[in-house]
Amino acid sequence: MAKVWELFEDECYNYLQEKFFSMEQIEKFGAADSTKADIKICLDKKEFFIEVKSSDAQCGQFVLFPNGDTKKFDFSKHNKVSNTTNSKKIISHMNENFKKYEKPNTKGIEISVSENTLHEWICDVYRAKQVEFFITKGKEFIILPIKKFSNYFSVTACYRKKRSGSSEPNEKNNLSEIKEGLENEKIIGDVKFIKNEKNRCFLFTKIDNIDKVKVYCQNYTYYIVNNKHSKKQSKDDGYYVYEIRRLSNTSNPNVICQLSLIKDTQEQEDLLEFSNYIEDKENL
Repeated sequence: MAKVWELFEDECYNYLQEKFFSMEQIEKFGAADSTKADIKICLDKKEFFIEVKSSDAQCGQFVLFPNGDTKKFDFSKHNKVSNTTNSKKIISHMNENFKKYEKPNTKGIEISVSENTLHEWICDVYRAKQVEFFITKGKEFIILPIKKFSNYFSVTACYRKKRSGSSEPNEKNNLSEIKEGLENEKIIGDVKFIKNEKNRCFLFTKIDNIDKVKVYCQNYTYYIVNNKHSKKQSKDDGYYVYEIRRLSNTSNPNVICQLSLIKDTQEQEDLLEFSNYIEDKENL
């Protein structure tokens, strides 16, 4: 079953396709990959991107580690976003109030920095992804240029622990416990490691209702999912194919922004700017 955010992205994609673009011009791009923009537009080989945001959504994050020795916060080298001038302002505030923020929990600690800094940091993130416009929905669909982001959304930020994402299991170290875990869950099938961009782990089975099932093992929890990679392996031979992902055991502290829509109708001048932008790109 599709997630709420997936359904909303589909809704926005369909609106854009029906109102502004042909099928050849618009592409669902980022999906669950937060390092990419949601929608790609290609007009006569001139590309730009549109980001989908619901009226109440998380928007951007980065990992910070409290350093007990220096009494400052360290920007993780594994962050997928750059440490910009605006993220440094957030970190500077947290450094000045180290005791307040040094022990985050899963509920989170509100970060008391100016909303303008948060708006600007979010725009930093999306400009790096070549995003020119956002699309959201209030009383109607709304398209806004990135420079008008603060006119439509309020933003807050908190520092909280968040479980890290998933990765590809290692055949040498994880295969035996994956097989044992599947057996304990009475999930019968063949586990195969196949090169698909990366060396990915797939389950070939006759069972058709285990999408998004978690398998709890001694060292790791594994996630069975029907995704674009498993679909590439699917063949008309009576087997269902799922990718098996290894969930992280760590819980990293993140700075996370939260959006709330404050303007639920379309400013016509912003829609006109979008239309003019498309026209200019097509005429290049």
